[in-house]
Amino acid sequence: GRVLQQVARGTELQVRVHPDLVEAVEQRIAQRQAADRRKLHVGVVPDATLAPGDALIDWEQGGLLLEKAARRAAVESELAPLLPPLPSA
Repeated sequence: GRVLQQVARGTELQVRVHPDLVEAVEQRIAQRQAADRRKLHVGVVPDATLAPGDALIDWEQGGLLLEKAARRAAVESELAPLLPPLPSA
């Protein structure tokens, strides 16, 4: 969603993901396309160099790297003040 807000209509996107996730990502794109009036030009490419959960999204004028571990750390950091402390072992 964030990428689609950044790119111009009609821009072709390439999403690189771990080979195990290609089918799942293609299904999500198809679901998104079914709910969107504009035609999306998104190709999904397997990339074994990416960890499962990471993605590299490229388009002509830019790109975006999504790292699962970094996203998890950011969410945990934001939620930490709201959650009770973990019990000590």
